[in-house]
Amino acid sequence: MRQLPVSLYQSGFRVELSEGWKRHLISTRVTNGVLADGGNLLRIILCAARVLDPRLPLSFFKSNIREGKLTLPEDAPYVLSTFDEYALELALQIKDREPSQITVISLGTFNAKDILRHALAMGADEAILIKEEQFGELDSFGKARVLSGAIQTIGEYDLILCGMQSADLDSGQVGPLISLNLGIPLINVARKIEVIPQGIRAERSIEDGIEILESPTPVVITVGDEGGAPRLRGGVGTIRAARANIPEWPATDFSFNSTNLPQPFLAKKMIYVPTKPDQQCTFIESGSPQSMGERLAEILHKENML
Repeated sequence: MRQLPVSLYQSGFRVELSEGWKRHLISTRVTNGVLADGGNLLRIILCAARVLDPRLPLSFFKSNIREGKLTLPEDAPYVLSTFDEYALELALQIKDREPSQITVISLGTFNAKDILRHALAMGADEAILIKEEQFGELDSFGKARVLSGAIQTIGEYDLILCGMQSADLDSGQVGPLISLNLGIPLINVARKIEVIPQGIRAERSIEDGIEILESPTPVVITVGDEGGAPRLRGGVGTIRAARANIPEWPATDFSFNSTNLPQPFLAKKMIYVPTKPDQQCTFIESGSPQSMGERLAEILHKENML
């Protein structure tokens, strides 16, 4: 892919001219994925998940578990999965430097449009809702299969981003399975992504340093939480997102449905939250250091801690 000295903004392109000219805002729109000057556009697809707000206290789950099953109230707070939001931030950093188009897709019910509007408000260009209820019960394998089908339906893509795991189940399977389904390279847990003439360069942390990987496009990259804090939504972006028409793709748009998708391999049988044990605190307040140590050893031995 040819690199251009252009950064795509929501309202147009910011062109940086190497001859020392000033920066200009040109209200040129993206048409069919090609810049007006004939250059290439990096097509980014972000797979986003809607999850329960991970900041909820444990008491919320305790109060809503009945006979081992979690029954959520209608007003339960849902958000864009944390790692998906970090992945969107890396996509937006690319968009700040390179001409790019970010499409966010989410598999969920009608209510999942709230996270898609959040992504649009942050700076994504378009969003698509895939109607999950028409596919029946899905595990990670089924979700990856449907998302892969949606990506193939979109047709043209250079970079597919996923959070390294969802903020609810933490399975970390969907991104690698999409890579497997599409037969394209995978880079896991990236902290930085940049476009190079040969494709994509990604940086990730390892135990004793940093690993730099390069891949041709298209490529799947999962993202951790080291790429920088997600940016805040702006007023203009929020208004644009609220007015956006988010298409809904039904199961009939795909070559598979609830009858030909594999049945879930994993089934959640029960959620168990143990009761908090009674805790007592014993103070050893007087005596010589030796006698206090002996007393402490006796207490620990009695509690089977020694």
